[in-house]
Amino acid sequence: MTAGALSDRRVLILHPSFFGVDVALASALRGLGAEVESWSTRSSSSLPAKAIIRVAPSIGEPLVARTLNRRVTEIAFNSFDTVVVIKGEGVSISVLDSLRKKLPDAVFNLYLWDSICNFPRILEKVSRFDRVLSFDPADCSEHPNWIYRPLYAADCYWRVESRGHQSVYSLGSFHPERARVLSRFVAMERVVGITSAHDMLFRGWIDRMRSIHARVDPHVRIMRAPIAAEEAARRFGEHSAILDIHHPGQTGLTLRTFEALASGRKLITTNPAVRDHDFYDPARILVVDRSKPEVDPNFLRPSPDASPLARLPERYRTRAWAAALIGGSSPT
Repeated sequence: MTAGALSDRRVLILHPSFFGVDVALASALRGLGAEVESWSTRSSSSLPAKAIIRVAPSIGEPLVARTLNRRVTEIAFNSFDTVVVIKGEGVSISVLDSLRKKLPDAVFNLYLWDSICNFPRILEKVSRFDRVLSFDPADCSEHPNWIYRPLYAADCYWRVESRGHQSVYSLGSFHPERARVLSRFVAMERVVGITSAHDMLFRGWIDRMRSIHARVDPHVRIMRAPIAAEEAARRFGEHSAILDIHHPGQTGLTLRTFEALASGRKLITTNPAVRDHDFYDPARILVVDRSKPEVDPNFLRPSPDASPLARLPERYRTRAWAAALIGGSSPT
């Protein structure tokens, strides 16, 4: 898809500011010529504010609704032809109904970047949307009208050219289950003699409290602030394989999956659903048991092919993902 392909589109994005997905979507759509406005669906970017939305939506959503409803009154009638809601947390039904009255001709699309079992309340809202897309194939199988749309890799990962050392790298936010799996993985690495580096992001005192019983391995490096995608891509380039530890309650492929493969790395993942995708290659992708991970050190040898642009189909680039979310055509 070329620049200007969406020059006739006016898109409103409602998002939770999660891992830069909102920025990536808006940037990609603008790069394709669309006019884009972006609204946050959280009252604050702090971890407590995020927790309130997730744990106590009856409290959190009305707080966000005040801000969103004020913005709805400020926009012109039918000023957008497409509304894209990412994830749906923080967006109340009343806000969606207000938007629909102000934008009666707009298409409302929902993109789910979480599984239904983690966020069942979203089912109360799906009737307000014309199209529902999800990154979770199991949820799409349960809901035949939903569209399965995996995530993407930012362009900086496709530009990685270094072959990397014969080693493993992981980069992820703290979660007690992820910390436990990573500790098992690090213990296995020491036994079989694998070289590695692991970075885990802690987002404040709540994560530190939750980590007390998670037993974070002392070899895991703790990060206090997230890093830019360009820096993450550079770190990927120093290693031959990337470790991905997915949430056990979902089958959707993480961003890390696509970033690893787009950067020419091999992928070690706990998610067996990766085997069902067109890019699956056992020479490049190893699925491990999260309870007892095992890796043959020979797997870490770099693959012979090193062409950055041939690592994944074009539909896994950011611009193709963004076009799919608004209903535009995208490369296959």
